[in-house]
Amino acid sequence: MQANDEHPEEEIRIAMDRRGLVLPYHAVKREDGENFGYFDLVAHPELVAQIPEISQLPACQDFLRAINGPKSSFRTIRTVTGAERMEFSGAAPFWQALCVLGITSRVPGRIAGVPECYGIIGMIHSHLLKRRLIFPWPPLFQIQGVLWQKEQVEGFVFDIHMTGTGPTEQAAWEHFQSFLPPLTEIMLSLQSQDN
Repeated sequence: MQANDEHPEEEIRIAMDRRGLVLPYHAVKREDGENFGYFDLVAHPELVAQIPEISQLPACQDFLRAINGPKSSFRTIRTVTGAERMEFSGAAPFWQALCVLGITSRVPGRIAGVPECYGIIGMIHSHLLKRRLIFPWPPLFQIQGVLWQKEQVEGFVFDIHMTGTGPTEQAAWEHFQSFLPPLTEIMLSLQSQDN
């Protein structure tokens, strides 16, 4: 993670998922892996340590504790992780670690539309550029509608897809986790629509 004065990373990628997400969702086994269900980390921060996907990722656990903590305007609603050995012609094989962090407003439904998501994503991206972080691939932001079942409130969530790379799987995860302390600072500096 270092500055690159000649080629700062300016690309931003945003995708829209038209499928709605219903909260809470329950654990289910799928062909592409196991979904461990929704953890309300605002109400139960102690559950961070019980999330299987991040049991070996201490910086990711710290991120979730901070973003769901009392100083944050946001909450996380999902975490997806995976690692893969990559091989390209003419290049040495390497590992890529991917983590998807699903984020929405701390108060259900306060991120009420796509324009609000664009505004928050734009601020995150601007702060990332100022810090001149060098990512293997630019972070992908994915927007999706969400229904809070208990409150019967609709809103939006944005996922941040981030990667790390390295010669080993462990090195790739360490690379990914190096981006989380600055991302935590950025998220805690922002205010969602609930303040």
